[in-house]
Amino acid sequence: MAHGDEGDVLALHHQIFSSALQGDWFEWKYVQGQGDGVGIWNDKQDLIAYCGGFPRRMLHHGQPADFLQVGDLMVSPEWRGVLTRKNPFWYACEHLYTTRLGKNHPYKVGFGFTHARAARLHIKQGLSWDGGNVPHLQWQVAQRKPRAGPQWLWKTTLLAAHAPHFRATVDRAWQAMQREAQEFTIGIRDADYFSWRFNQRPDKSYRMFTLRRIWDLHPLGVIVLSQPSHPGETVQWIDWVGPVRHLAQACLAALQIADQDGAATMTAWASPAVAALLASTQPGYLAPAAEICILTPSDITPQQLPALKLWVMAGDTDFL
Repeated sequence: MAHGDEGDVLALHHQIFSSALQGDWFEWKYVQGQGDGVGIWNDKQDLIAYCGGFPRRMLHHGQPADFLQVGDLMVSPEWRGVLTRKNPFWYACEHLYTTRLGKNHPYKVGFGFTHARAARLHIKQGLSWDGGNVPHLQWQVAQRKPRAGPQWLWKTTLLAAHAPHFRATVDRAWQAMQREAQEFTIGIRDADYFSWRFNQRPDKSYRMFTLRRIWDLHPLGVIVLSQPSHPGETVQWIDWVGPVRHLAQACLAALQIADQDGAATMTAWASPAVAALLASTQPGYLAPAAEICILTPSDITPQQLPALKLWVMAGDTDFL
């Protein structure tokens, strides 16, 4: 894919998802984010199928590894099902995966998040394995208001995107997190990534809050929440960077902020490894938020999938 394909990719995105994305989104994802993709055009030079993704630097059980996160899977409606199993969509995906993933290619593993129907199709076509799903958690804010106890020992403060201490705060939190995340496969959450993912994204807005104990000089971590569009809207807990052992405390702090927003509920994406750490907060479970696809040309076997122990929250997607 070349930079000159921007208009075709945006036009197909508008057609498939009824989106209103503009060139600044393409710049953010495919230029700043170094995204990559494969497209197929018909004889009229219309883009009819596209498979795109972006690099994701991961820690795989403590070791750095380059993964490819696939996020834009599109085929023009009139071409769905054409050529049965190997339609233009299959050819776009197959070419991207086999030329970018696995041994002697840039990325060790390819993965993505999608809905159940698309996941079944990808598996049926031999393009991916079933990586499980991402539970969708929900808390009733009124029921989780802190009673008398140690909650007052913790303080949250809004972290502005252009604060002089932004980079140092996020990097310190990530250093603490990675020390405790050796058992997981987790996306790197340093200041470079946080700036790109949450501050530079042109089509969405987020809020960040530092979390610290009242006697600490520096924050322990950073909570990322959605930006409500109206009072009382459900708050989505997007991400956390900080010590793994304080994840549940970060959840309680996020619930306090949701209460201040006047929200009745707070939701979060949490892969099974993350959800297990939040059990003490007693979340409710909604329908799965997404299916995880692990792409078959990856340098991994189906038998090794459970050992990945993926750390996934909503911030790990490219669409929330």
